Amino acid sequence: MHNRKRICVISAQVDENTQNRFMLGFMKRAYELDYDVCVFSMFLKYQDSTYREVGDSNIYNLINFDLFDAVVLCQDTLQTPGLVEKLEKRLQSEFPDGVVLVVDKENKIYPSVIMDHYTPIVKLVDHLIDKHGYKNIYFLNGLKGHIHSKQRLAGYLDSMKAHGLNVTDDMIYYGTYWYDSGDYMVDELVKDMENLPEAIVCANDCMAIGVCTAFDKHGIRVPEDIAVVGYDSIEDGRNSPVPITSADIPAEDCGHYCVDYIDAKLNNRDVPEFHTNVELYIGGSCGCEGWEKETVRTRREKWETALSATGYYSCFNNMMDDLVAQTDTESFFNTVSEYIYQIRPFQEFHICMNDYWRNPEIMTGDEALRYGYTDQVYRIIKCGPEEQDSDTVVRYDDVFESSMLLPELYEDRDYPTSYIFTPLYFQDRSFGYTVINYGREPRVFEEVYRSWIKTVARDIESFARYAGAAVLFKKLEAEQIRDGLTGLYNYRGFMTRAIEMINQSERASQEILVIAFDLKNMHKINSKFGREEGDKFISYAAQAVNEILDKGEIAMRMGNDEFVIASITDKLDENRGECIVKELKTKLGEINTVKEDGIEIGIYYVCEKAAVSNSSDLKNLINDVVNKKNHIKEKNLANSRKKMELTNKDIERDEQVAMILDKNLLTYHFQPIVSARDGSIYAYEALMRVFAPVRLSPPELLESAERLERLYDVEKLTLFNVVEIVDANPEMFKGKKVFINSMPGHMLTQEDRKIFLAKVKYLKCAGIVIEFTEGDELSDAELDELKMFLRGNGMEIAIDDYGSGYSNVNNLLRYMPEYVKIDRMLLSGIDSDPHRQHFVNDIIEFTSDNGIMALAEGVETTKEMKTVIQLGADLIQGYYTAHPNAEVVQLISPQVVNEIVQYNEGVSDVTDRHVFVMEHTRSASLMKIENKGYTSIVVAQKAGGDNTVRIVGAHGYNSDISLRVKDGFTGTIVLQNASFSSDRNVPSIDCGENTDIHILLEGKNSCKGGGIKIPESSRVTFAGNGDMKVQVNSSTYYGIGNDVESKHGIIRFKQDGAISIDVNGVKGTAIGAGKGGQLRIEKGRYDICVNGENGVAVGSIDSLVDLKLLQCDMDIQFDAANGVAIGSVNEHADINIRNTSIALRGSGRRYVAVGTLDGDGSRVDICRAHIDMGLKGDSCIGIGSDHGKAETIIEDANTRITVLGEQCFAIGSRDGRGILSGVNADLSISVKNGINVDVAAAEDDISLINGRYMFMLNNRSIEHKVIEKY
Repeated sequence: MHNRKRICVISAQVDENTQNRFMLGFMKRAYELDYDVCVFSMFLKYQDSTYREVGDSNIYNLINFDLFDAVVLCQDTLQTPGLVEKLEKRLQSEFPDGVVLVVDKENKIYPSVIMDHYTPIVKLVDHLIDKHGYKNIYFLNGLKGHIHSKQRLAGYLDSMKAHGLNVTDDMIYYGTYWYDSGDYMVDELVKDMENLPEAIVCANDCMAIGVCTAFDKHGIRVPEDIAVVGYDSIEDGRNSPVPITSADIPAEDCGHYCVDYIDAKLNNRDVPEFHTNVELYIGGSCGCEGWEKETVRTRREKWETALSATGYYSCFNNMMDDLVAQTDTESFFNTVSEYIYQIRPFQEFHICMNDYWRNPEIMTGDEALRYGYTDQVYRIIKCGPEEQDSDTVVRYDDVFESSMLLPELYEDRDYPTSYIFTPLYFQDRSFGYTVINYGREPRVFEEVYRSWIKTVARDIESFARYAGAAVLFKKLEAEQIRDGLTGLYNYRGFMTRAIEMINQSERASQEILVIAFDLKNMHKINSKFGREEGDKFISYAAQAVNEILDKGEIAMRMGNDEFVIASITDKLDENRGECIVKELKTKLGEINTVKEDGIEIGIYYVCEKAAVSNSSDLKNLINDVVNKKNHIKEKNLANSRKKMELTNKDIERDEQVAMILDKNLLTYHFQPIVSARDGSIYAYEALMRVFAPVRLSPPELLESAERLERLYDVEKLTLFNVVEIVDANPEMFKGKKVFINSMPGHMLTQEDRKIFLAKVKYLKCAGIVIEFTEGDELSDAELDELKMFLRGNGMEIAIDDYGSGYSNVNNLLRYMPEYVKIDRMLLSGIDSDPHRQHFVNDIIEFTSDNGIMALAEGVETTKEMKTVIQLGADLIQGYYTAHPNAEVVQLISPQVVNEIVQYNEGVSDVTDRHVFVMEHTRSASLMKIENKGYTSIVVAQKAGGDNTVRIVGAHGYNSDISLRVKDGFTGTIVLQNASFSSDRNVPSIDCGENTDIHILLEGKNSCKGGGIKIPESSRVTFAGNGDMKVQVNSSTYYGIGNDVESKHGIIRFKQDGAISIDVNGVKGTAIGAGKGGQLRIEKGRYDICVNGENGVAVGSIDSLVDLKLLQCDMDIQFDAANGVAIGSVNEHADINIRNTSIALRGSGRRYVAVGTLDGDGSRVDICRAHIDMGLKGDSCIGIGSDHGKAETIIEDANTRITVLGEQCFAIGSRDGRGILSGVNADLSISVKNGINVDVAAAEDDISLINGRYMFMLNNRSIEHKVIEKY
């Protein structure tokens, strides 16, 4: 029935025992009263990271409260911080008048029902008193103040009171509801063995098991010596060596009651009272007999086993392998569908994905949803019941609104049912959600479903990363060989693609045809409508080229509106080139017919072909064709200018220009060119000016001079005039270069050259730079002769306005100047334009690689100046630094100088174009950065704000990039599958001075060549669930810390993942520094290997060590000849090892495993730890020191030490001043040596109390006194 009422249940980990039984009771009663149920559940109540808390709890953001008649909030299961408050706010705004019931926790807004934890405890205490006659009964409660703990304590107290038994405060203990809660209680009780209680009531079975375990360690038997009962009757309790007497939590009754409550509210009836019927599970831990006759046996419901049916837990389950092997979306989800049988039986199963499911970059990136789901979702998989297996459908077009939750909710059914919604996510990123339905059967999913869904989610992540890497590689490839605007090849891609063409033409004895063309009147389009409109015509021309070319023909955009086409042709074929040109003209003519601006787009072109045998031949052919085309273009433009009808004003100006040139009335202003590093003046550019008899701009003068055919006069006068000014003012230009503009097509005659050189020869300036404007193209022979003349006489070459006009990579390669002046059009607004930054960055990369200085011309603002400095410009010229002036300026503004110096501070490496600076960038891809030629990253975020940066690599990808953090940085650096490397003695990661950094590890990360440097002034915390591997092979080394002559900063290891360090060299530390520092290892796994001469695995060489190893798992292979695995080589060592497992293998000459080698004694405190040492060497010590007082304390710890070597021993000090204290320890020592010493301590200084101790020396047992205190 479509009008059946519907209840929303918000819970977590519904497959957990108590929640499972609650939902069973809830569904049974809901079906009896004809209610549909929708359950929204996280997979786990407690997540071990914030990321997974976000991802798992996101399922609640799917809920559309408009679809429900009532809501049940299982608040006690929702342990994610802040989650309940968010749900309460949503309910108040989106469900203001609806029926809401909170379960098992008191709520200030909504009514609640608390499971009855009072009655079962009363019955358990009654059983101990009435059945067994116990009177001295203690109580181990859960969390103090928790509502459940209060109920259970009240049950204990009331039962004791009802039987007339007094309870004192010392009879009540508190725990955490977990197994280890009983340790403290038992430790206190065994201090007075004569007055143990008769029985202990525990607030749950986990704590009861923990109590029994602790008693067993002390030789106290349950139930013979003491009775123990639990509560909640879990499987572990029933299957214990002696089954725990317990009682079920009345969860099923509570679920039944909640439906009755809702039904009463919806139908305006009185709410019934909540009653429970509790039955005890009588095991043997209370002292009852007969439990041995019970055989703990769980029968299968089906004949198949997990092995025979290849279920999820079967060793034959290849689901994960098969999913990882898929390379396309369809095959991936088809494979998922093939393994759905592992979660049967069910009535329906659905996988619904967010609408970006096909986009791997979004799936694995910052754009993936963390909160909520996309408006539309795709149901990729829809399955029916097992008997209708053919109904399993994998589709990619089944789309519906996520607010609907699921279309099947609205279908008519003749029975009530439940749909269970769970999240599909990885970390904090949402992929979508899954829905399962069991038809008429009241039940929730089991553990296998949770594991299966998490496997699918992990493999979706793996597949998306693989697909994303493939997309990224394609993009990177395209960026390397394709032009960003047109999609045609760039110069690199064209020449790479042409190799195949050259080989093919040689094999067939054919020629290669080259067509060079550029577009007419583009300057008019750009001037009138802007460059964006001009780009449209360039893109249209590129599209036309693509449509015209046949298979095997290729094209490139060389720069701006210039294109080159190459084709293989027969030697006698003279038509293909003209055919291409004709078609191109036709297509451009089509766009001219629809344009209304009167500006006609045409082409300048040249076609030539030749036999080509290698890339060099093709480059020369392209150069010749491009130069000829440019000559034609310039000649056409000149003729057009001459044909223009002259106005009276033009005629008058021509006369004035003739007079100016005749009388040499040209004057010059000099504009400083400054260093981008320190603001000093590097050079001056001489800029022509005309003030008398009339004021003319340089373009106006040149236009008239061209009409008068007197450009040579302009060239000669400029060169001679500027040289004379420089010669007349030697002090003004001393040590500075002088840039002079020149027109290469009008260079001096041989006679004038001699005169010019005679003037240049005696100048006191630092040199003359001839600046070409490229407006007049030269043939290769002419250009070579000109370059030889200039450079042969000590002059240098600059190219002006690079990035505009005729400027392109081809011309840059031809001129190969000493300076490239980047056009002002590219620098205007560059501080806020990523596209300009990208283009200028590419120019600077090229100049840097080829020994050319990059000059940023036309800089007009401080922001533009800052940006070009950070991009790596060498020189700066513009109105912001200094205006052109008739007087030769000797200093620029001190404010500008300070700004230049400031912009270089902390990022001095930016002078090297190989450094990628993350100042405004929040994330960086190592693959992208390395493909652009960068070799280093500098994290340079400003202080304050959310300073979180992410550096992303790819699994299996090893970069040659190093990482440096700018001094003073505070924030988080997320490393996700990131790999770094550096040269020897240079850190792969340099954390900078005065920094405070959280390094959050995700995936597999690595450093090779150099370690992670943490200077003394800095603080670094490692966190996250990813791994870090460090490999260093150098004479002096460190893995994580600082060098042998320095102290490291404050280092805290709080990560869940593994730190692996492999170091080798003459001297160094794996974790630590030569002079020590503050080091705290609080959790995580460590795999450390030390090789070479002198080394330390964890600690320092020359300083005191105060080291704590807490809750970690450490595996050390110490193969250095001399040193210390954990501790200090030359100073006192104080080492505290708690809740830690250490496996240490050593092989060397003279070393100490834990302690100090040449320091004045040590103190090693081991508690609740597992230590396993296997050592061999000439003179090695397990725990202690070579001399001085060496105190070793082992308490509640398992320690195994095996030592083999002539001068070796296990514990103590070589001078006999060792102290060994063992309390409740399990200590086993086996020593084979030539000094006949196992523990280097006086017998009076060996104290062994309780526990198990074994000492073997040279294959014989050694007895040390053990005191038993029970």
